[in-house]
Amino acid sequence: MADERGPCKRFRHEDSQTLSIQGELQEILEVSEDDEDPFQNESEDYSASQHSSSPESNPSDEEGEIELHLPPHHLPSPAEIPGWSNVEVPSPIFLCSKRPGLLVDVNNSKKPIDYFNLLATDDFFDMLCTRANRHAIDILAHSDAENPRIARWVDVTAAEMRKFFGLLLHMGTIKLNRINDCWKKHYMFNLKCFSIFMSRNRFLLILRCLQFGDIGSEQSRTQCGKIQPLVDFFNSKMTEIYYPGRELSIDESMVFWRGRLKFRPCVKGKIYKFGIKMYQLCESNGAVLKTIVYTGSACVELSGPNHTQKVVLELLKDHLNNGHSLYMDNYYNSVSLTKRLLEH
Repeated sequence: MADERGPCKRFRHEDSQTLSIQGELQEILEVSEDDEDPFQNESEDYSASQHSSSPESNPSDEEGEIELHLPPHHLPSPAEIPGWSNVEVPSPIFLCSKRPGLLVDVNNSKKPIDYFNLLATDDFFDMLCTRANRHAIDILAHSDAENPRIARWVDVTAAEMRKFFGLLLHMGTIKLNRINDCWKKHYMFNLKCFSIFMSRNRFLLILRCLQFGDIGSEQSRTQCGKIQPLVDFFNSKMTEIYYPGRELSIDESMVFWRGRLKFRPCVKGKIYKFGIKMYQLCESNGAVLKTIVYTGSACVELSGPNHTQKVVLELLKDHLNNGHSLYMDNYYNSVSLTKRLLEH
């Protein structure tokens, strides 16, 4: 214990070492200020050696010795590089050939429902009703229960399907734990807007029979077959009713999903790492113009080599040769894609 240094002694020892080091540095600086330039003699020797190596002062060059003349460091100009020139080529100017805006007349309406009806037309709801009624018959045919709830099914109409979608969208603004809570009669959960338009059992029956794809078709057997008709309907409808402005953007979006799904990717850089990956073509104001649901290797048209180039060209299929400016990150960009886009 007597040999160990206490904290006070250790600190005093460190302070003394610091002072001695500072004193030595000060002495070195004072000496260096009094001395001459240490590199002066070396430069004189170097210049003298250059004079001595000249042909006049060194006769040994005639005896076969080779003198090396090192050229100074030189960066070639663009004119000296093959294929390059100093001529400035002006960038091409692309003018948008189509007028952006709505392609259908809404009579200057300011009601949101009128713009919603541009996408959700009567044909859309008729298609949903036909497939929901057909799916209800299939469920009833494969039911083994004695008195199933589906036995009380009544064919749904387009007007009733509109009410169903209205209640479904309204549930996104009211956060409740379960769907059944929307029809509770307790004074803390008494939301009369749901029970006025539709009963709880009827809502659950329509939700069970809701079907976007055609069950008997080959498309329904694909990984995205149950929702692909809805995506195709949206893409075609947006092309029909609206044309975007000059600036377009392409990026991917993740729809959060932790359920069972075969083509669910894991993207570590996103907020939601697990979900459904979608490629989207958007306008500068945020409007989605076209959507592609990526299903991995099952998507034969987009998978394989040059995957990102295929995605970009597929999203821009209806907007080429119209003078648009495209914005995207380096994940999609490549030399071959740039050449293809400049051609269009």
